[in-house]
Amino acid sequence: MKRVEYVDATSGHYIAGWSTLETVAGKGHSLYSGTVPLSTSKVNGRFVLKDPARGGSTTVDLFNKNGGKGQVFKDGDNTWGNGRASNRQTAAVDAAFGAAKTWDYYKNTFGRAGIRGNGKGAKSRVHFSKNFDNAFWDDGCFCMTYGDGGRFFKPLVALDVAGHEMSHGVTSNTAGLLYFGEPGGLNEATSDIFGTMVEFSAHDKQDPGDYWIGENVAKKATLGTPFLRRMDHPSLDTYKGQGSYDCWTPTMGADDPHFTSGVGNHFFYLLAEGTGPKTIGGRAHNGKSCNSTTFAGIGRDTAAAIWYRALTTYMTSTSGYIDARDATIRAAKDVAPTDCAAVEQTWDAVSVPAGLSSCAGGVLDEGDSVLGANPGFESGATGWSKNSTVKITKDQSYGIPHDGKWFALLNGQGQANTALLTRTQQVTVPDTDTATLRFSLLVFSRENPALEHDTFDVMVNGTPIGASGHWSNMYSNVTYRRWSVPMSAFKGQTVTIGFRGVENANRRYTGFLLDDVSLTPR
Repeated sequence: MKRVEYVDATSGHYIAGWSTLETVAGKGHSLYSGTVPLSTSKVNGRFVLKDPARGGSTTVDLFNKNGGKGQVFKDGDNTWGNGRASNRQTAAVDAAFGAAKTWDYYKNTFGRAGIRGNGKGAKSRVHFSKNFDNAFWDDGCFCMTYGDGGRFFKPLVALDVAGHEMSHGVTSNTAGLLYFGEPGGLNEATSDIFGTMVEFSAHDKQDPGDYWIGENVAKKATLGTPFLRRMDHPSLDTYKGQGSYDCWTPTMGADDPHFTSGVGNHFFYLLAEGTGPKTIGGRAHNGKSCNSTTFAGIGRDTAAAIWYRALTTYMTSTSGYIDARDATIRAAKDVAPTDCAAVEQTWDAVSVPAGLSSCAGGVLDEGDSVLGANPGFESGATGWSKNSTVKITKDQSYGIPHDGKWFALLNGQGQANTALLTRTQQVTVPDTDTATLRFSLLVFSRENPALEHDTFDVMVNGTPIGASGHWSNMYSNVTYRRWSVPMSAFKGQTVTIGFRGVENANRRYTGFLLDDVSLTPR
């Protein structure tokens, strides 16, 4: 496809671009949205599903193969599909319409030109495999892929599914939320949030906006519910025999991101719509808080603006729900300061505890750390001493960092061992009643989470400091959490700071990933 594009010669940032192909107004008969307009191209006297108005987005037929580039849909009269799944063009109509509406939502709402923000459209691939009960986004081919459905679903080309999956691409090109632990749940929630917003923005009379996910593609008889997920009451979905989480729990990150996404979905629904019964898009909704509070919402457009700002500015690849709380508070201060208190109230309503940010006090100023150089292991083992059961590494076969590239792994061997990691130089604890040791810790384990087997302790002068500095396999969440340990008992003293991990001999491993250690006046 021929294009004209302008970029900033200094920064390389995209400024503007357009296709030199002729844009033609077509018409499509879709499965789920009735008769819809399509932006197509005319090539050699025939029409093709290539949208010059939206970065050259294309729609291709995979002919029920398990991959490949596919063939761009072509047509003689620029009227596509017949509204029935038996016509191969029909699913393509929904896919092209979904791609257009997703592009339009991000462009018109946030000024984002395409998934990468560079003005280039993506490819939509329909008729993937046989009886394929899924749809997915793939960064590798920069393409959106739809199955024709099978036991649980009809063809998965509905508008909210399209917006959901392509929003995975937006997340990948912004915060980059990893797909496990709580970051994975936030990744899925982000896609549900913006897939829902795409559906609302389309103003489609046959598929009006609501907070049910996949309601047009679900086969209730086999799936068990008339939706895949519900943002107002996440636990009502029972796909795979389990409901999503309504409320945050300290160890839920070890579960499937499709279930842990429920907390983010519930937060967004309550922030936008508030508590109590409502009919939205002709469907019943009823948001209930986890702490029995009742309140009004701030509106979905404002809620979406806050989430987008948080995603693109403040969240990182390892953000968990407490980090998301911080990020959305900071984002609310940027885009909707009068609604900041509502953001805090709503996180309370889904049981996510406070982090370092608040509407009243801003981001906590901890003061300068006295710990010395290399508290986040970015210079390897410099400043630290360790025994053989500690790895200070950037090799992600052992785990991931919270920030930067390097981290420390204690234990994770599935056999009896003790890991010792200490600062090489002694430090003087700030002489304040609020002196605090902070660090980021990720716990992963195969132990029974109901019983303590493997332990992790903060050490001062070679001795565990007690309950405030004690963790175990029972904290397994596959997610970094920032912990604060009071150090006032040692204020003004010169001490040796360290960490100890102990695994038992039962062959079920527990690993403790440590990063970003600080010792500050508050």
